Amino acid sequence: MKRGDSKGRWGFWVGVVALVAFVMTGPVMAEDLTVDNYETYPVTESISFYNEFIGVTNSGTLNQQAATNNVNNLYLGYGTASFGTYYLDGGSLLASNEYIGYGSNSYGSLTQSGGTNTVTNTFTIGANNTSYGQYYLKGGTLSAGTITVNAVGSFVQEEGILSGTLVNWGNFVYKGGTFNGRLVL
Repeated sequence: MKRGDSKGRWGFWVGVVALVAFVMTGPVMAEDLTVDNYETYPVTESISFYNEFIGVTNSGTLNQQAATNNVNNLYLGYGTASFGTYYLDGGSLLASNEYIGYGSNSYGSLTQSGGTNTVTNTFTIGANNTSYGQYYLKGGTLSAGTITVNAVGSFVQEEGILSGTLVNWGNFVYKGGTFNGRLVL
């Protein structure tokens, strides 16, 4: 670039603006992930989706043993009479919203035996009167502002660390581990 030539400077500043925009907004999320028709989806590398629908017309399973799953909305048992199952054995699940048991007459289950699950906004187990949801905390760390266990929901803590407020209108069973937070009955 010659002295006084502004073409190189513009290219530099466009790159800086693009980098700042990425840092401020985070990684770009793919639209949606649907796991259904008796499929099992293994998380073997980091993924990022806006919506994850696990169990829409029948059943679906997501297995995570490592890496990071970054999702805006996680639905387990999304469709009517569907089954959605999530096994978190390692890695990190980072979600804005988690709905375990969402659709009418659906069943959602999340079993955490390791890793971390961090929920920044809504965390609902048994989202409506006819959707059944279960969360089993057998290890690892679960952090959420408020976890709502509705009448058709169940939360069982056997081990691991739970941080946050648990609002229990359903079934909460404490068998062990560390409960850092508040229980509202």
